[in-house]
This record gives sequence, C-alpha cells and structure tokens, in this order.
Amino acid sequence: SESLHKAAFSESWLAFEKRLFTLLEKPTSSKTAYLIAIFFVICILLSTLTFALSTLEEYEDNVGLAICEILFNVVFTAEFFLRLVSKLSCLNELISVGSQPMPGR
Repeated sequence: SESLHKAAFSESWLAFEKRLFTLLEKPTSSKTAYLIAIFFVICILLSTLTFALSTLEEYEDNVGLAICEILFNVVFTAEFFLRLVSKLSCLNELISVGSQPMPGR
C-alpha cells in the first residue's frame, strides 16, 4: 500500500514538473505560458529601467525605486526556484549518477 502511494505521488510529481517546465520554458504551449513569459519580460524591462534611473542623481535616494528593485528581486528569485523545481528529477538523476563509483576503481 505504501509503495503504491509512493508510486502515485512520484507519477503526479513528474506530471507537475513537466507542466511547470512547459509553462516556464515553452511560451507558445498555452495562453497561460504566454502570459507568464510576457510578465517576466515586462519585469526584466522595468527592472532595467529602475536600475538605470537609480543611477541618476535626482533618483539616487528614491524609496519607490528601491521598493521596485526589491520586488523584482523577489520575482526573479521565485522564477529561479520554480525553474529549479521543474527540473528536480533531472537533478536527482545527476546526483545519483555522480555518486556512483567510476568503473575500474
């Protein structure tokens, strides 16, 4: 019973990983994936703009720009971890292969 539960969880986790990977890496796969891609592109553009503005003297100590930069860092960190989660099974495979002794040793 426990092994069946683990197998079902494993299958559902792999399906979740695949769906998440598709959403993040293939913007033409669905309308949601397209909107996510557009959101990240807009965040990149706005983050670049806020960074550039923060170098100007009149915006040097602007609290609004600082808050924007923090929010963009949160968004980009979340994106990074979502991409990492979408490839956990590949990472586990690499780790398990890397921990095996080399033939002939």
